[in-house]
Amino acid sequence: MKKFIPVIASLFFGASAMAQITIDSTDFVSVGDQVFMSVDSNISSLSISAGSSTAQTWDFTSLNIESTETIQVLDENAVSGISISGANMVMLRGSQYDYYKKTASSLTKVGQYGDFLNLGYIIELSTSPGDVLMEFSSTYGSSFNSTSVIDSTVEDVYTGSFDSLRVKRVTVIDSDIDAFGSLETPGGTYSDVLRQYYHVVTYDTAWGYLNMLNMWNPLINQTSVTHEYYFIAENQDYYVLRVATDGQNGNV
Repeated sequence: MKKFIPVIASLFFGASAMAQITIDSTDFVSVGDQVFMSVDSNISSLSISAGSSTAQTWDFTSLNIESTETIQVLDENAVSGISISGANMVMLRGSQYDYYKKTASSLTKVGQYGDFLNLGYIIELSTSPGDVLMEFSSTYGSSFNSTSVIDSTVEDVYTGSFDSLRVKRVTVIDSDIDAFGSLETPGGTYSDVLRQYYHVVTYDTAWGYLNMLNMWNPLINQTSVTHEYYFIAENQDYYVLRVATDGQNGNV
């Protein structure tokens, strides 16, 4: 099924009683879907309000369509020869393949295939136990924490400088459905929306091994922190708005 999701934001975007707004697994994409996103990366004078137990009205109609992107939802065998344990669908955006396990209780990223460290090398990596994107069912006040590890050692067929490469990524996620209400974007107005605060700390390290020296040489040691707000509406297949900010309740 093809579906247009008017997602516009700093990265992407696509008032009822809070007990009436519930997001479950049927509100997210399945194999065969396509999500069309609008992108605005040049934003000023927008900020995120604090979480509230009172219904909110969010106005993002000042966003512009700078470019568009597409997410294709494929089956787990989308790439020949690539098998990520536990995955039952793949989201392809550009040249990046993200492998997910979707169940009635959660949506979890369990692997990646692509240049996820921006080193210019295509790598297949599995995540244990996985990066949880959303737990089901979710409503106002729902929260979860997730920690996952990628730790993979492969033959260096990428750089030609080492005999082996080891890549390790530790991802720590804190998620909180901190507000609910209605949302206005250039693509449409949505009632019964939940807002998810998604805070991620990522620790990336990489080493190269030389048999001749019998030692690992450090290549990367970096930490990144992201603050994102996902606005989720029922029956939309994906987030209707995804916003990156400079901190919790920060500027877009």
